[in-house]
Amino acid sequence: MDILQLNEMTKQFIGQSIERIKQLIEQTIERIKQFIEQTGERIKQFIEQRGIYIFFISIILATQIRWVKRYNRFEGIEMRLILGFLVGLILSLVIIKLIEKICRKFNKDYETFLTKLSIALSPGILFIFGATNKTFRVAGVISCAIFASYIWNKPFRDFINSLIYVEKFNGILIIEGDKAIIDMRGVYEKANPKAMHAFLTDMIINFYECSEMKINEIKIDFSNLEERSEDELKSIIEPIGRYFNLKIVY
Repeated sequence: MDILQLNEMTKQFIGQSIERIKQLIEQTIERIKQFIEQTGERIKQFIEQRGIYIFFISIILATQIRWVKRYNRFEGIEMRLILGFLVGLILSLVIIKLIEKICRKFNKDYETFLTKLSIALSPGILFIFGATNKTFRVAGVISCAIFASYIWNKPFRDFINSLIYVEKFNGILIIEGDKAIIDMRGVYEKANPKAMHAFLTDMIINFYECSEMKINEIKIDFSNLEERSEDELKSIIEPIGRYFNLKIVY
């Protein structure tokens, strides 16, 4: 076996090894993604089903812990916590049954309401830590208020969603003399109406600013756009550009 053959075999071995390592890394990343997705889904289901229990049990346990600390009566704390847990559990069951009864009386979907209420109250777990730190109590109240507002207040929910989607997918306008560049960044999700709404709003505002500044040509830069969908976006961008009498280049 001469040196050339040895070098060629070495190159093939290294190439195959690198390819196997890449495949192993890709498989590992995919498994991690699946694990995270499955874990997130399980946590979501747990919160939807147990958020009310978490809230009231946390409040009762926190009151017991504060009482013990205030009066320095640490003997029998185990029994207090067990009884506190049971009281919180019973209180949660009573409230759930009461909500179910009221919803049935008014022909409302109590299961959906309980799911939303569980999500809204789930940050109440912070009240347990609030027994020793007031900051956690405040954080628990604020978090529950934010969750409830997001679930039941549509304007607030739309505002939060707009912030999320502007962050995920937006166009940054850059002015260079008498020309402009719109740097498209983030992830374009065609099937998501909120992403489309954010994109159109962003684009119209940018085009309007350019027309007001007497800029005639705009370059659209897709290089920073993930999951590239230039053709689809071009078919949307160009009619808007024509409306504002702007020349679109790529």
